[in-house]
Amino acid sequence: MYFALVFANCDEKQMNSSIPKVLHQIAYKSIGDWIFSSISAAASKAMVVHAGAEQVKEHFGDEISYIHQDGKSGIVSALTCAKDFLQSSEHVLIINSSTPLIQKDTIDAAFSYHKQSGSLATILALEEQESSEICFFNSKELVLSLESLDKSNFRPQSSLAHVVGQLFPKKESVGRYIVKNNMELFSINDRAQLALAEKFMREKIVASHMEKGVTFISPETAYISGDAVIGSDTIIMPNTIIKGCSKVGKGCCIGPNTTIDSSEIGNEVEIINSVVVQSQVGDSTHIGPFAYIRPGSKIGSKIKIGDFVEIKNSNIGDGTSISHLTYVGDADVGQNVNFGCGTVVVNYDGIKKYRSTIGDNAFIGCNTNLVSPVNVGKNTFIAAGSTITEDVPDKAFAIARSRQTVKTDWKRKS
Repeated sequence: MYFALVFANCDEKQMNSSIPKVLHQIAYKSIGDWIFSSISAAASKAMVVHAGAEQVKEHFGDEISYIHQDGKSGIVSALTCAKDFLQSSEHVLIINSSTPLIQKDTIDAAFSYHKQSGSLATILALEEQESSEICFFNSKELVLSLESLDKSNFRPQSSLAHVVGQLFPKKESVGRYIVKNNMELFSINDRAQLALAEKFMREKIVASHMEKGVTFISPETAYISGDAVIGSDTIIMPNTIIKGCSKVGKGCCIGPNTTIDSSEIGNEVEIINSVVVQSQVGDSTHIGPFAYIRPGSKIGSKIKIGDFVEIKNSNIGDGTSISHLTYVGDADVGQNVNFGCGTVVVNYDGIKKYRSTIGDNAFIGCNTNLVSPVNVGKNTFIAAGSTITEDVPDKAFAIARSRQTVKTDWKRKS
């Protein structure tokens, strides 16, 4: 077992950003989160921080320890600040936040090599390069070497390889674990390199899903989170985005031009040119085109949600049809309900939001306003053009509109 120390004390000038580098995103996941997923086997994790520490702490919370590097910068200063942490385990991994593409399997294999070789330090490196910004250390020997090191000889920009060479001048004390994939040790120091890392990770994620039976019509235009799960025989159409810990079932067709964010999608679902955010969608449901499923919605099975429909914080029962130009907000809708075109659940009075219920098998005529809070019973019929402000009991017919008046032989005044 090893402890892991992440250097997040990077100079942000190259990124030209007020955001700490460790919080910049690759495939909808922060650089730091990618690193922590690759070192998940570590018994304890800590991060060396200075500028932007509050942002970093807010993002990562209390699951890791924080070591503040005040004043001087550079690797030697950071290691000195982390002395107590370094002494808490037999082995420690030092990893710079500039190298988030390293894979868990590589880290695990490198640690096994480090233990078996008996080296005081093991640097991860490419065949054609001497080193990288990732190294395993024997913790005790590292602390002893730090105490005897002349720290005045180091500049803040000194590389980890240079520091290791000064800490352990005998070459036989330092091992090298060869990493086969060059991109795993790719260092991100500016926006252009961040874009290259994004491309690498995006292609890797898409390839992984294809191996599991997912079809991508246009892999180069698919943007999939590293935490997303997609079932086999699902088709991902061009310009599709799947963010967060989203789960998409089997046999779905998602896209084109669709965004799914932190949502759970059932099997055999079709979503076209639409957005689903922090919601659930049941099996065999059709959504779109141009629908917006907002947070907190639970869409059942065999439902049709058509063009220009918006659902917000609502439960929609199985078999319901909301075909077009409708808003359903803060409502609990039963099964097999039909919403006519232009229906609005009026949930907001300018101060508070209210909730309405609509029973099974209700028929809501076109251009109906349901002014919340209101309860519409089962097997009811609401006449088109009605504004419903009072509860409608089961099996009732409700009409709430002005009586039509027709004046014959009417002439416009000049």
